[in-house]
Amino acid sequence: MRIPLLFLVALSMFSTRMTAQACIDSTLIDPFAFCPMIWDPVCGCNGVTYGNSCEAEVFGGVTSFVSGECAQSSGDCFDVGGLDFGDCEMVMGVAVVDGSCTGISGCGWVVDGVDYSVYSFENTGDCLAACGGGDCQDLAGVDFGVCTMAMGVALINGDCVGLSGCGWVVDGVDYSVYSFESLEACQTTCGSSCTDLAGIDFGFCDMVMGPAWVGGSCVELSGCGWVVDGVDYSVYSFASLEDCAASCGASCIDPSLADPLVDCNPFEPEPVCGCDSLSHLNPCTATYMDWVSSYNAGPCAGDCFDASRVVPGMQCPETDEPVCGCDGLTYANPCEAWYSGGLATWSAGPCDPIAVTEFADHAWKAVVADGQLQLVNWPVGATWRVFNSSGQLVATGTEDRPAIDVSSGWVIVVGPAGAQRVLVP
Repeated sequence: MRIPLLFLVALSMFSTRMTAQACIDSTLIDPFAFCPMIWDPVCGCNGVTYGNSCEAEVFGGVTSFVSGECAQSSGDCFDVGGLDFGDCEMVMGVAVVDGSCTGISGCGWVVDGVDYSVYSFENTGDCLAACGGGDCQDLAGVDFGVCTMAMGVALINGDCVGLSGCGWVVDGVDYSVYSFESLEACQTTCGSSCTDLAGIDFGFCDMVMGPAWVGGSCVELSGCGWVVDGVDYSVYSFASLEDCAASCGASCIDPSLADPLVDCNPFEPEPVCGCDSLSHLNPCTATYMDWVSSYNAGPCAGDCFDASRVVPGMQCPETDEPVCGCDGLTYANPCEAWYSGGLATWSAGPCDPIAVTEFADHAWKAVVADGQLQLVNWPVGATWRVFNSSGQLVATGTEDRPAIDVSSGWVIVVGPAGAQRVLVP
């Protein structure tokens, strides 16, 4: 059946009038109505400015409006929440949706005969500048898919989180306008602090992942990886425990860590470097006895000898586990190195033999007189080596008066049949 062209034109005109009625309702128009003579402008959904809401309704017949004059350009903060722009994925721009600046995708700005492009902005910055607010839209509950593509950082449940998923566009809304390039940028803008990762299961792998804020303290995390349930928690890792403590406001010495029920073994040195820049006997002692909130494995850099660690008469186990101390001496085990030698740095196994058989019967002694290192009864022709407090070799020679600056601190002199530590007053 052929439909007359005139009928199609009439149908088209009728359809246009019907769609336009979504914004303009002619039954509301009353040219004889009385409105107050006040200037309280509103912008109608048709893009026309009226003196007040009364005029908009009875003179214009508009069904919705916002306060303020129409700018007829991307500058009005009309909330387009609830409008259906279609299922297309065309990126249209930014507009206010449910009170927040949101990136919008759809089939176009014209809905029910009204062109809402006058309420759009080219970018989030322009929208925020005109309408206020910020980039800190909480995206909790938005399903970005099960893909593992790293998308960036955004605010989730009040915290800045690294997101993974299939993409930023969900149900026609482009949420990329709420993303950040880095955790720092997100925290600076949204005021988010360190996220406590306690309770998050990173798996049973032994891979060292890095320092993070866990249970109110900065600790070294191990596991299978940072991505758990689509969230990339690596944005909460730090380059060092010191950076973690500084960023998260952690106090290095936290008396609340004291626990009288914890019995740390004093005979098992496993030195760690605390955030207080001191070497501690082991992790248990550092946490529960010295109250250090964070630490790194191993002694602090440059820490060899400290007189405060020397405990004369300490009954260390008689285990045969020789270690070579940073002072060049061999100790029976780490416990002896810590309490007898006052050391924090050593290596497994005995030190290399340094005795020279032809000088074995000589008893030499290293002393300091008037700031000059002297080797009393030094065997003629014997070679000495001098190490600093960090265990670094600083000089070697054969003379009995080494030209070495010993104005402060202490040095270790290694010679025939052993080594001697010389403390400078």
